[in-house]
Amino acid sequence: NAFSILDSIGFYAHGLFLNVVMNKKGIVEKVDGIPEMLANIADRSHRQYGTVKTLLEDYLSENAIKVILNRVFSIPPDRAIVPGFRWMNTLMLVTKAPIELKTFYVPDKNDGDSLNINTSFLLASGDSSGVVNGNGKGSVIMSYSSGMPYHYESSLKVTTTATAYNILEEEHLNIEQVIF
Repeated sequence: NAFSILDSIGFYAHGLFLNVVMNKKGIVEKVDGIPEMLANIADRSHRQYGTVKTLLEDYLSENAIKVILNRVFSIPPDRAIVPGFRWMNTLMLVTKAPIELKTFYVPDKNDGDSLNINTSFLLASGDSSGVVNGNGKGSVIMSYSSGMPYHYESSLKVTTTATAYNILEEEHLNIEQVIF
């Protein structure tokens, strides 16, 4: 069963690290250490490197790490957040197929140094095929002074249209604390 193998291999990744380089806008430019991490997981789990790499390709590759971290760290706008200010980011998700993700941010309330932000999402194929469409919503709590998020929650519903059928997928991403 591929899922039980994936779960057991994921257990072996605990405590390992990657080096990530981001620009000032929170966009990941480079991820170092993936081959070493995969080798370490393979060694710890007594699995072949190729098996581990194949099973974790959508979760532990440079593109996968960029997609997850870009969604979280590209939140702060290029300017101060004042009452009534709203903004949008557009990211290209590239792990399985090119998908354009537009995220709309609406600040909800400021509680001391914490800023609560409501989010809504639109997804569409990153090419002209139109086979992927979706939407979602979420919430972010970020430090007002640093601009860094420490809680991120999103829920997406994506429909993939094939020749004879539609595939509906749901994704839930929760990050409770970001530690540097």
